[in-house]
Amino acid sequence: MIYAIPFIKLVGVFALMILLLRLKVDIGVVILSGAAAMGLLWGMTPLHLLNVSLRASVEFASIRLLLIVIFLRLLSGVMAQSGALQRIENASRMIFRDIRWALAAIPALIGLMPMPAGALVSAPMIEPVADRLKLTPTDRTLVNYWFRHIWEYAWPMYQAIIIAAAMISVPVKAIVLRQAILSVVMAAIGYFFILRKFPSERTPDFAPGKGFRELLIATYPIIVILLLSIIGSLDLMYGSMVAFVAAIIPYLKRLNYRELLKKGIPPKIVVLILSVMIFKKVLKVSGAVETLPETVTMLNLPAIVAVIVTPFVVGILTGISFAFVGIAFPLILTLITGNWVNFIVAYLAGFAGVLLSPVHLCLVLSTDYYGASLKQVYNRLVFPVFLTFGIGLIYAIAFGRFF
Repeated sequence: MIYAIPFIKLVGVFALMILLLRLKVDIGVVILSGAAAMGLLWGMTPLHLLNVSLRASVEFASIRLLLIVIFLRLLSGVMAQSGALQRIENASRMIFRDIRWALAAIPALIGLMPMPAGALVSAPMIEPVADRLKLTPTDRTLVNYWFRHIWEYAWPMYQAIIIAAAMISVPVKAIVLRQAILSVVMAAIGYFFILRKFPSERTPDFAPGKGFRELLIATYPIIVILLLSIIGSLDLMYGSMVAFVAAIIPYLKRLNYRELLKKGIPPKIVVLILSVMIFKKVLKVSGAVETLPETVTMLNLPAIVAVIVTPFVVGILTGISFAFVGIAFPLILTLITGNWVNFIVAYLAGFAGVLLSPVHLCLVLSTDYYGASLKQVYNRLVFPVFLTFGIGLIYAIAFGRFF
């Protein structure tokens, strides 16, 4: 029973965070409270906790992430003031007969570019279409968040796929071929549980060729990021800066800079980013992240329990796909190497945790951007996430033996 104590502590930390969320406490405060509770439960003194928090706030990783988010928000502001967002709506209406598909296609397109807080890029881009359909803040958050992540099971540019392939000594292509169907499943579930409830509007000016040309012109700053940071391997911090400059140059005399700075760098976002980085730092320094896999191993639980629980909890603790692969997979490596059923189940579980993580930047930043209630978002997010896991589990069990 003593081996289960770390697991009970983790449950207690998340119970506290859920309680605070239900009490409508600001998400930044919730995350900081979770970090403090975790540090204290794992034996950190208040002084040590404060020291770790301060170090986390000034580390290069934190400053880099903060700059990326700020420049992406400033870029979004420029695109709004310059009329690029309206052009994106016009382009989407030309490309798709049903305007609802534009809502899904835009975040899905941005999702092809692995980047921290990438949902902030697509968030303003779907606003004109969302306004036209009179969507609620919760609806907007769900669309942007869900379709932003449909590729993470199989898109070979994601670090989690690359790291996982190296761990089990298979080509990246092997994982892509076996898990591509999971991206289709996630997209289909997104349609049935999110898009289908919106009013259908068929566009009269259907012209895909013209629409794609218009989309390329309107999204050229995003293409700059793609070329520099994804294809050219330039750090996203610099890529986002260059894209911002590229977006602002044609409109230097037309922009409202006061409004741009006001919306681009709100103090709440700074606090939120630093809260997430502090949480992750405390998670690492305290040793809490390693205790769950150790507990599963010591309790001698069935293999399938270890395969599901270990990556799921690491995913929900970190909110990062390559983290659940890098931390959890080595501890269950003998169970997933050479066993595609176990591998797919472990990946499904880990990514389910990532999607539900309260420290997943795309989730908290999308919610904040649209002014949605995180509680309401969770109310509608949990079932589709577990349904995706359930269908994926059936797929793995039914077809895994043929891989």
